[in-house]
This record gives sequence, C-alpha cells and structure tokens, in this order.
Amino acid sequence: MSKSGGKWKSDLDFRSIYEQCYRGSAPIDINNYFTQYRNLIDESGLKNIDKTDKEKLYSLVGDQIDEERYDLLAEYCNPDKLTCPGELQKMKKAHFEWCKDPEDKSIIETCTLKTVQDTLLRNRLKNHQVPSKYKSEKPICYEPHVPSTSSVPRLIPNEDMLVIVRVYTPFTSRNKLSTGSLGKLSINLVVAMLGSQTLDKLRDVISCVSDMAISTEMSAAPIRSHATQMAKNVYKSGFFFIENTFYNDLRDPNNHDNSKVIRDWMKSRNFDSAKTAVMENTRIDSLVLKFGFPWVYQHQGDCEHLISFSNARLVNSSDELCTEVYPRILRIKPRPNRYCMTCGIYNVSWVTIDNNRLPHNPCLFCESCFRSYNYVKGKKIGSFSAYPYPYDSELLEPLIDEEIIKQKPKRKLTRYDSDGEEESIEDRRNRPGTSRDP
Repeated sequence: MSKSGGKWKSDLDFRSIYEQCYRGSAPIDINNYFTQYRNLIDESGLKNIDKTDKEKLYSLVGDQIDEERYDLLAEYCNPDKLTCPGELQKMKKAHFEWCKDPEDKSIIETCTLKTVQDTLLRNRLKNHQVPSKYKSEKPICYEPHVPSTSSVPRLIPNEDMLVIVRVYTPFTSRNKLSTGSLGKLSINLVVAMLGSQTLDKLRDVISCVSDMAISTEMSAAPIRSHATQMAKNVYKSGFFFIENTFYNDLRDPNNHDNSKVIRDWMKSRNFDSAKTAVMENTRIDSLVLKFGFPWVYQHQGDCEHLISFSNARLVNSSDELCTEVYPRILRIKPRPNRYCMTCGIYNVSWVTIDNNRLPHNPCLFCESCFRSYNYVKGKKIGSFSAYPYPYDSELLEPLIDEEIIKQKPKRKLTRYDSDGEEESIEDRRNRPGTSRDP
C-alpha cells in the first residue's frame, strides 16, 4: 500500500492479504453444490436406502445371490462380530476419567513399572495438564424433541441440508508488531443451521457478554433489578461480513448500518468496494463462501467475533428431523466463574472502579461483600463507582433474591425510629420508657 497525492492507494486487493494468513477451501456455491450432489444420489439409486430395510438392500443385489445366502452374508458382516470378549467400552463423549491411584495400593507397592511410577508422581505433584481444544468443547446432549403441534414441518433426509458454524469469542487483534501476549483465539459455540434458515437466526443464537446488562453507574442506589434491561434489546444493530459483503440486521426500523463507516474508510483508501445485503433476507444455502476461512460478526458497535463455516452435509435419518430445534447448539466452551475478590466463595455481582479504600482497580464483589464493605446503614462509604456485573437477566433474575438470602450474613435485627433512622433492637430496649418486648 502506498500514499500518493494525499490518498492511500491499494497495491493489493485487501482480501489477498488475509488469504495469505488463513487457509480455507475454494469458494463454494452451497446451493449449486448440493443440487449436483442430490442429482448424483438420485442417479445412483441409493436415495431411499435405509440400512435397516432388508427388502431395499436385497433389491440392490438382484439375482446375484438367493435370500438364504443374503441372510448368511448379513450375519457374517454384522458389526457385532468385531466385538471381542472383555473388550473395553467406548468412552462417552461427555465424560473422561483421568488416571487415578487404585484404592488398594498394596498391589503396586512392589511394582517397578515406569508408567505406574510416573502416574503416582504426577498425581502427587498435581501437575497442570493443558487440555486439547476438542476435549474442552462440551457436546450438548438433547432428549428426543416432541413437536409443539402436528403441523410443524419435518426435514427430509437426503434433501435438506445442515451447515455447521463455529463462533469464536472476541479477542484483542494486533494492528502492529507487538511482543505482548493478547490471549488465544477461543471457541465459543458450534451451531448447526438449516440451509433454508436465514442469517438473522444465526445471530439470535450467538451469546455474548456484551449483549447482557447495560453498564450503568449505580453506586448511589445499587439495586440490580433496576439494571435488568439487556443491551441486545436496546442496541440491536449488527452485521456479518462474509465474502466482501456486509449483511446488516434491519429487522428493527431504528437499526443503523454499522458497516457504512467501514465502507467509507475502504473507499477513501481505494479498496474494492464492498457490497451490502439484508441479514434477515439471506438464506444460508444462498451463500458463496470459503469453508474454514474466518469471517466477522460485529454487534454492540465494536464487539467483533470471528466465525467460520466448518462443514455442510445433507440431513440423514439419524438427525433430529423436527425443524423447531434449529438452529441447534452442538458444542460449547465452558467458561470459568469469576469469584468475589473479598470472600472468594460467591460469584461476582458488582464491579467497583476507582475505590479509594481498595488496592485493586477494578475490584469484583459478590452481593453480600459489596454491601457490607461499601455501605453502612445503606449509605455509601468513600468514593467509588459501581457497576452491575454483566449477566443474563432473563436467566438469573428469578435466582437473585434467593442468592442474596443465602449470601447475607446474620445481623442484628433493626427497626426504624420516628425520624426514619435505623435502630437496632438492643438500642430500642435500652431507650427509657421502652418495654423489653420487641
């Protein structure tokens, strides 16, 4: 890129810069690709074949063998024949048992196997093991879905398609050479979409902390119920950037085209002009894109996620065929809880900034510690700003009152005198002319 006459001139298409950094497939027209694939299945005669349907399978071999020989062949080819006596059971996807010391350690006291000694040493030292990214992704196990009504459409095997999308957490990008650590790119969730669904359905299933409670300074009146409005319900604008096209969310008439400032910047530097489209009118199967290549989802003005389309296939009979369950989250990346920096027991509810009575800035508090340390009789102590820790109000609001009751330490009972000031039961009893009965 060079500068001439006060303007930047692009020596390369901006897309070629990223194509050198990231690998992906060649651009694929999803609809055209699977149309050809369906035609290929139709021509092969395998479209309606079910592995459990004996008559259809038998019809494939025709007059080559009789029914008796077919049954014998089916018995010999049964997958159960591959099971050996005493064979270990296949490990479940959702569970994994680390090597543990046996309950009866006497059986290995005299054992000199190096693997046994290494296992004992590792368990004793409790060395931290870096998990594989695939082990850290937890699959979601669903119960069979019961349609809400009989009129709910069902998917047709070998006709409808599923597209798998990987959504990553936001991270700090580099715009210059730096030796500092900026954190790793981490998966957030993996979603299965129907080819007939639109991009706005994908946006609705993406969960992000910046979509939760709006950051509001509340140190004067710290009541969480006053901050339950979700940012995603107020600031609804957003877009996907896929293959040089900005797909904007225009479902709400008050939404803005957040891509305009980017397109103006591209135009001022003579980059190829990007296209625009409407997110809610764009079907997944209408896209032409590179699989495995990173694209961008932006919301809340400046919160950006990388997304990639990792796989696409036709629906088969073993998939959930009810359309109500899609988009469906297949896997998620669990996130560790943030705990109170005072008690270290309960989850964070409040964040304080510039607190003149604390060495930490910011400082994280649970509900109980926040009130007991920063307030006396409901009055603020010192100088600080307080913000509710982001949370999903639709999910956690019914639990807030119960959590406060559990966290609140036992205190002396209080009443209020005629001036509206708090008065403990002990002070009231010691006041002249007051009975001992509370």
